[in-house]
Amino acid sequence: MGSEAKRNVVRIDPDSELVCLILPPKGELIGDTETTGHVQCTDGKPKLLPDDFFVTKHFKKTDNYIQAWGLMNDDSVGLIKTDGGGQYDTHLDSGDNIAPGYKVFVELLEPDSRRWCIRFCKERGPDCNMRDSTDGCEGALGITHWPEPDEKDDRHKKSHDDDEDEDDDDDEDEDDN
Repeated sequence: MGSEAKRNVVRIDPDSELVCLILPPKGELIGDTETTGHVQCTDGKPKLLPDDFFVTKHFKKTDNYIQAWGLMNDDSVGLIKTDGGGQYDTHLDSGDNIAPGYKVFVELLEPDSRRWCIRFCKERGPDCNMRDSTDGCEGALGITHWPEPDEKDDRHKKSHDDDEDEDDDDDEDEDDN
């Protein structure tokens, strides 16, 4: 007798600043909850991500992927501050997780550094690296740009980095994530 599998559906929309993340049950380590995480979204569907979760939120769109990343307030959702983090993705050992319209996604949460990132890819490949989960957002997805919030609004700094140039060379852009 098996338990019913639940499907986690994650979404990103830079235009509406929508972000959905898979989160561990309150007080549990991310790495221990790859199959028991639950989705919370800024639009409340299926569950509301608290307004104060995002300290910073940024978006980037290329021909191959769309991503959102930034700094988080781990207390708002009960993350363990000393947790080195973990990864949720579309790999079979991570449960039934999907990003509609994309073949794969990778999400990393790093409470000890307050970083979060999620990337949806049209195809499997190096843009959605599911192998380097212990290397965090920088190692797995190459995100190296982590601006702190400006002093006027330390809770919700949002920016859009849309890259829709047809001649885009991802290698040149790698450090501008």
